Amino acid sequence: MCEEAGIVFRSAEGRRAVLAKYDEVLSRWPRPVSTRDIPARHGRTLVVLSGPEGAPPVVLLHGSTSNAVSWLGEAGILSRSFRVAAPDMPGEAGYSEEIRSPEAGARSPKFRRPSP
Repeated sequence: MCEEAGIVFRSAEGRRAVLAKYDEVLSRWPRPVSTRDIPARHGRTLVVLSGPEGAPPVVLLHGSTSNAVSWLGEAGILSRSFRVAAPDMPGEAGYSEEIRSPEAGARSPKFRRPSP
């Protein structure tokens, strides 16, 4: 990842390889899925949805250097009884906005030590 520039993928080839694997894993999702693009403050966010519409919602948030398909196993179980929403967090390797927010992560001014 080219973190200085705020870009997730180092090359177009790397992006294609990661997204091809993403699509492969998503095709094995144990329940029917749909996706939705949501405009958000920190960039466009793709959300993977599964489970019965109208069921109680469960939102699965992945960690850093991951994406929504990391929830493959858990979503299969949870989507039997819940409407599961698994977003690709912007700035991570998935289909959401590729630009990292300046407020994201340890480089955020919120996490910097004050100057002496």
